[in-house]
Amino acid sequence: ADGGARAIGGRIELSAAERAVLGPGVLARRARQARGRHLRLLGADTPPGSTFEHWQFSGASMAVTADTYRAVGGMSRRLALEDEAFERALHGAGVPIERSLAVRVTTSGRLRGRAPAGLAHDLAEAVRSESG
Repeated sequence: ADGGARAIGGRIELSAAERAVLGPGVLARRARQARGRHLRLLGADTPPGSTFEHWQFSGASMAVTADTYRAVGGMSRRLALEDEAFERALHGAGVPIERSLAVRVTTSGRLRGRAPAGLAHDLAEAVRSESG
């Protein structure tokens, strides 16, 4: 092994235009949830070598080596949240995940997605909560 990262989770952001459409209430709710997840990660029993510059490990911005992917059996077929199941598999195998702020992507802030759970579902729920 060359000593490089085996798994990396990049920071996921919404475009400024999509953030504006969602509104400050939705964004504040998402920020509170994010802080909670980050604090849970910092206090969790995680594999040595894990770094937590942020809390995300999502299909929109993740990378793993091919050897690591094979070692944990790849991503399971699921209707939703396959990235979360993959994160648990990595954790269970003792694979450290580097959550680096140096890696960033802009993803869609859509309210209807392909899966019954995930970012689109969460955003839609937040919008509904703010609306009424």
